Amino acid sequence: MLFSGNSDFLMPGRYNSEVSINKTSLGHTLTQIQKNSPHFPVFTPRDLRRTVKTRMGEIGIHKSIRDIIQNDAMSDVSSKHYDRWDYLPEKREALEKWCYHLENHLPK
Repeated sequence: MLFSGNSDFLMPGRYNSEVSINKTSLGHTLTQIQKNSPHFPVFTPRDLRRTVKTRMGEIGIHKSIRDIIQNDAMSDVSSKHYDRWDYLPEKREALEKWCYHLENHLPK
């Protein structure tokens, strides 16, 4: 990975690259940066989540797959108890499309 060294995680732990960062680390880091830099835009990890979901829709990733990627779709009885498919091929295809979009459409 480009930003995470040799770790399998996009955001590896600070002291152990074999685990992901703590779920509160990003929020705490943003808070500290915003306190110390008046020109840094104020946003939360939830804003990133919303933006990614919206932009994935703009490039044609179906809402059901976006929901699964963000763990939003599996709360109904049918999904929770009867649908045991992990959707790994569908998630991989969607995330590869997202990566392609980021690599080829963002300013360098």
